[in-house]
Amino acid sequence: MSLTNLLNMFELNRNDEESIKKIDIDALIREVRHNPPSIEQRYDVGLDHSNATLREVRQRAIFLKTGETIIETYVNNVRRRKGECLTCGRKCFRNKIFRMVPITNGLVSKGRCLICRPLESCFPLHQAIILRLPIDAIDALSCPIALAEQCNGLTALHLALRHISAKEPDASWEVVKLLLEKHPKAAREKDGDMNTPLHLIAQQKAPLDLLSLFLRS
Repeated sequence: MSLTNLLNMFELNRNDEESIKKIDIDALIREVRHNPPSIEQRYDVGLDHSNATLREVRQRAIFLKTGETIIETYVNNVRRRKGECLTCGRKCFRNKIFRMVPITNGLVSKGRCLICRPLESCFPLHQAIILRLPIDAIDALSCPIALAEQCNGLTALHLALRHISAKEPDASWEVVKLLLEKHPKAAREKDGDMNTPLHLIAQQKAPLDLLSLFLRS
């Protein structure tokens, strides 16, 4: 059986909700059950997270009413000054006396946010968390190595806490609980900003029973 659904998952943008909804979760689960080693491997994220403005600039110059021409260099320079990710335009730096300081919410330096800087290949579990796939998919893609290892400085548990859905927070918290139960040691592991998942959950409106579970881990 080919890994069509698994590999296609790595081509999706987390903001492309329509494409994410079209993922055949049942077929994905069947694939990984037929080929268990597939979830223990890292895959490259072949994704261009460029936003609409940057994509349009790359295709053709945009002329403003002021007569100004926007080119990619201009867009990047404006984003640098504003502390925005050079790729997606998301705010990820703040001004602090002659220098830009990364905002410590999962965004990183080097001009790009963590989502747009896939320097490392990652496990299917990590990508599924970023795409906020249903808990059945998260469960099926979980394996000891993917739960323990980091991708871009984040464990699966860190990622889950940084991708809590505003639309469906209860479902997101169920994913966090599942990951914590599968790998309790992750509650004490630090990310690139030296934050543990316990630090992150304390900053959010997490259910009390989940917070208690973290404290016991």
